[in-house]
Amino acid sequence: MQLEITLHEQIHNAIKESGLFPLTTCSYQTIYNGLLSTFAGRWHTETNTFHLSVGEMMVTLDDVTYLLDILITGAFYNCEHMDKEAAISVLVEILGVGY
Repeated sequence: MQLEITLHEQIHNAIKESGLFPLTTCSYQTIYNGLLSTFAGRWHTETNTFHLSVGEMMVTLDDVTYLLDILITGAFYNCEHMDKEAAISVLVEILGVGY
């Protein structure tokens, strides 16, 4: 008899397999709120870029690789569609962030 894996377990396993699991120990509370607010205010969703006084800046996968020392390899992870509340619940549980 094979046990059914829950969506939470699937996501948890995918994070472990991706090599991103150490990032789950980072806490939202350790982020400097002033800096986060400044970047959020300069984000433009139309172009997916930050508009800074020195010009426009786009964060690429190469930037993520360099900054976090994480290789970007393999296929994209596809999971079942879930509504906003279910996604929030899973993220809160996995990342330990209050909502």
